[in-house]
Amino acid sequence: MSYVAAGIAVAGMIQKKKQAEEQNATIEAASKRQSNDAAAAVVVPPLSGAQGSQGQVAAPKPKAQPRQQMQLPPQGQHGASKFQRPDFTNQFNTSLTPQEQADFKIWSLEEKANNGKDWSKDMADYDVQGFFKAGERLDGRGHGVDRYKKPSHPTFSNESQYHGAPTPDGQGKYEGGQWGRNGDHDTYRPNPSMFKNKTHDPEALRKYFQESEDGNELQMW
Repeated sequence: MSYVAAGIAVAGMIQKKKQAEEQNATIEAASKRQSNDAAAAVVVPPLSGAQGSQGQVAAPKPKAQPRQQMQLPPQGQHGASKFQRPDFTNQFNTSLTPQEQADFKIWSLEEKANNGKDWSKDMADYDVQGFFKAGERLDGRGHGVDRYKKPSHPTFSNESQYHGAPTPDGQGKYEGGQWGRNGDHDTYRPNPSMFKNKTHDPEALRKYFQESEDGNELQMW
């Protein structure tokens, strides 16, 4: 083959390669256009909920909850259940000499051992030291005399030595109720100042009479 013929053959091969590359480029471009058209044709379903100004989906508002009504306690649960009588353990106590104090401790231990009576539980509303010093004894119902009842005792009366004692603020007095008689049973009428001074509560007093003063009558004016 001559040099001229060889050159013509090479030129033809280059020309075919160039045509093939152009054809491939045309096919690739057409394929990209088809892909873009298909993507544009996809229908996006509307988003639920409102969209903000920036195109962001706003969070759905929480469903309003019904208001709960306040549950009030039944009637009759306000008085005795919440009332607390003052604790006068360290007040209204008869003074004892050192020897009397020693004797008092021995007596208290003997009472607990022999009679099952724990006098320390009574000191909040009863002058146990005065009761001991006077040589008193409990009656048949297990009650002590009124003389040593402190102002916080449920049946604090005008027979107590602390009847008329001034209140801590100095503006009033601890005045006890009054015992009486109605036929074959005793009656007790509390003094209004007992409730004013907050040493007693009407419902708590009624409950006490039901539990501890069986047979006696509570007269609430």
